[in-house]
Amino acid sequence: MSAGAGRLPDVGTLVIDTVRDRIGTFQTVIDGEAWLRPVGGGYEWSVKVGLMRRATRDERLKAERRARRRDG
Repeated sequence: MSAGAGRLPDVGTLVIDTVRDRIGTFQTVIDGEAWLRPVGGGYEWSVKVGLMRRATRDERLKAERRARRRDG
């Protein structure tokens, strides 16, 4: 997590990949890389643990609305 953020998030927590400016669901950490899955499903991607942060309330709501629209 980014500086001062503390421990890793729980599995399923929405986080922001600060390199790609992309939101994802936290899955696991392997060798210092956090694995994230797009909200609503899709292919996982990785980011260094220090380059992600927890999503804000507004970011979470926006991502959830987008996923609902996509699912129809």
